[in-house]
Amino acid sequence: MSDFYARMRKTASRLLRGYGCRITARRVLPGVYNPASGRRTEDTVLEWRPLAIRTAVSHEYLAGSGFGGTAGSSAVSAGSGGSRIRSGEMQLLIDCAATPFSPVQPQDQQAVQRQAAYRPQVGDLVIFPDGGRWVIVREQPVEPGGEPVFYRGIIRRE
Repeated sequence: MSDFYARMRKTASRLLRGYGCRITARRVLPGVYNPASGRRTEDTVLEWRPLAIRTAVSHEYLAGSGFGGTAGSSAVSAGSGGSRIRSGEMQLLIDCAATPFSPVQPQDQQAVQRQAAYRPQVGDLVIFPDGGRWVIVREQPVEPGGEPVFYRGIIRRE
């Protein structure tokens, strides 16, 4: 990582530390079928505690964000999938420096090791300190020069 992007990442982390909160990000890795036993293994649940900020979705911001859309429309298009930003959806900015919180059910140690730092995925559950439960419906790294500085996503109430 170049020195410039390393400084950008530190600045983003500092701002998230100052204005954000610790969330719980949860991902379920489905079990696999075992032909010898005829059963499926248990799911593996992974959790992280990254810093994040939840903000309103701005049409002006989305127009140039890669999520697609135009300012002033009541529903903003979000790319080739034809999906739209819905009323009540929020934007989530997530720190890249998060480390794993805990594997809740560590059935697959290789999967746990692969997930060393949190990188959001569509379908991840996000739990805020106020108890609010949201699901990531779109995610996009902010990675100038190919190095992630922070992640952003669109979240919807569970």
